[in-house]
Amino acid sequence: MKFMEKLLVGEKVEWKKLGEVCLEKFWIMPATPKFLDKGIPYITGKNIKNGEIDYKNVKYISKEIYHLIAQNRNIRSGDILVSMIGTIGEIGIVKKNTDFYGQNLYLLRLNENFILNKYFFYYFTQIHIKDKLISKKNSSSQGYIRAGQLEELKIPIPSIETQEKIVKILDNFTKCVTELQAELQARNKQYNYYRDMLLSEDYLNKISEKFTENQFIEWKILGELFEFKNGLNKGKDFFGKGTPIINYMDVYKRNKIYSNDLIGLVETTENEQKRYSIKRGDVFFTRTSETKEEIGKTSVLLDDVEKGVFSGFVLRARPITELLLPEYCAYCFETYEFRKNVIRYSTYTTRALTNGTTLSNLKIPVPSIEIQNKIVKILDRFQELLSDTKGLLPLEIEQRRKQYEYYREKLLTFESEEVYALRTEQNRTEQNRTEQNRTEQNRTEQNRTEQRQITSEFFELLKEAAKIAGVDISDKVEWKTLREIAKYSKDRISFEYLNKKNYVGVENLLKNRLGKIDSNNVPAEGTLIKFNIGDILIGNIRPYLRKIWFADVEGGTNGDVLAIKVKNKNKILSEFLYQLLSDEKFFDYNIKYSKGAKMPRGDKEKIMEYKIPLPPLPVQEYIVSILDKFDALVNDLSQGLPKEIELRQKQYEYYREKLLDFEK
Repeated sequence: MKFMEKLLVGEKVEWKKLGEVCLEKFWIMPATPKFLDKGIPYITGKNIKNGEIDYKNVKYISKEIYHLIAQNRNIRSGDILVSMIGTIGEIGIVKKNTDFYGQNLYLLRLNENFILNKYFFYYFTQIHIKDKLISKKNSSSQGYIRAGQLEELKIPIPSIETQEKIVKILDNFTKCVTELQAELQARNKQYNYYRDMLLSEDYLNKISEKFTENQFIEWKILGELFEFKNGLNKGKDFFGKGTPIINYMDVYKRNKIYSNDLIGLVETTENEQKRYSIKRGDVFFTRTSETKEEIGKTSVLLDDVEKGVFSGFVLRARPITELLLPEYCAYCFETYEFRKNVIRYSTYTTRALTNGTTLSNLKIPVPSIEIQNKIVKILDRFQELLSDTKGLLPLEIEQRRKQYEYYREKLLTFESEEVYALRTEQNRTEQNRTEQNRTEQNRTEQNRTEQRQITSEFFELLKEAAKIAGVDISDKVEWKTLREIAKYSKDRISFEYLNKKNYVGVENLLKNRLGKIDSNNVPAEGTLIKFNIGDILIGNIRPYLRKIWFADVEGGTNGDVLAIKVKNKNKILSEFLYQLLSDEKFFDYNIKYSKGAKMPRGDKEKIMEYKIPLPPLPVQEYIVSILDKFDALVNDLSQGLPKEIELRQKQYEYYREKLLDFEK
């Protein structure tokens, strides 16, 4: 007998309304009290998610108010709070007896002789349950549900023993979330460590010596680098329309500001726009804060903003030299040492304050622009890793796949001859190559914003490949349209020659460049588009799915798949073209020109206008030899680890459905 059948054998499951299994149930919705700067935490539905209660970003009430409103409707350990307005269906389990209160919540005090809190949590947080509740909300701007609608929800109630077993099983599956959160914290610590290390005087001096003999990092006071100015103060009636303004939170929330980040508007005169202007490279400091620890937060503007101004709650530091890159400024003011000095020299009465005079006397290291560029690129990469961690799958496959995509992007990026000519061989020592290879082994996918870096590295590898091949490529990297070097297959093949292995429809092409699986819909009549070994097949429905496959058999396909074949193999290798068309830039191009809304299709004519670089064949061979190794590595892993991941996900979905989907 299977495990699930054993678990539920002879089990009598009783369906009860939620209201029937509660010892108590009531609204937590007092009249809005007077709030204080500190005191008893006062939460709303926004503070509840995934069974937890977040006591950060809350308001506070006095003890007297708390005891008054909680005397008849108190909150205890084990109670369940349900958000009824806005974030409908989110729940939090009270873990310990602690004084707090809130509003727009419904309290459930379950009878744990019938139903366990954790069992209820797993059942209640299923997507279809939340969807059911949301479908019942009223049509107001925020939307809310009534208590009766919640209490009428029917819950399957197996025995306590069975509930405990179900909880134990699902708890094991949810451990993965904890591991990912730990990984995110580790990445944050790693990022902070490397940022401080890379910006330290010792490291900057050490790395600078590799580029310029006897060069030392200069420490300069900010007054030598910037001109400080206080911001614009206006009455509240002037806000809400007019020109863009950099406000306090724009600076506080991020270390880089782009024009599309600015949502605040203020009415200004031409004189004010001139006096309080903002432009790329300006650095902004928060001037005031409730605590010293948050004073002097910085952000750099990386776009020009026409007629934009900045708020009186921040200071503008406008560069008066060209010694600092704006992107470097985004990081150099975040180091522990600089933040320590900002806090040290700020004043504090009722609020923490700083000013341009104080900041002008603080020092920062000023390395060469070349060193700044390298530091920025490294730290930008760490920030990308941080932002990507939340979607992390098991690290081995993800890192290797991203590493593969990084090399593909790097080796398939070409620039003009002029850019190429800027590259020299003077720093191409064996030591540098060893360090570069070591770094590349630990890198993952590069962001498009790092295009210039990728292009430079490509030309180094391209020149090395040409040297090995014994050819001069300084003026031989041609750019051709796809139409000039390839064509769509017009050959036909009878259904009689097709089977599940060599028939390829769009449905059995795998997304994200993962190749294909066997077909379950092999045609039983007619002729189809023929493809040969070495042809490239691209799914032409929903180009954003990035379906592509390099044919290793002869077979057939239909009109939903593009079969592309090379015209002249003495000009371009099929394998090299496959790598070019697997590149993210091609899919971005294809998506851009696709047609249709519900079922977008790639534009076949536009696809043939896509431009590709055409280096000599020996260089193509060299590039393919590198990328093939990564491709093989990824594909080998796809036979093991990805299948294990898929199995684990399916296993979880299977058990969740089986464990919580009881017959009524």
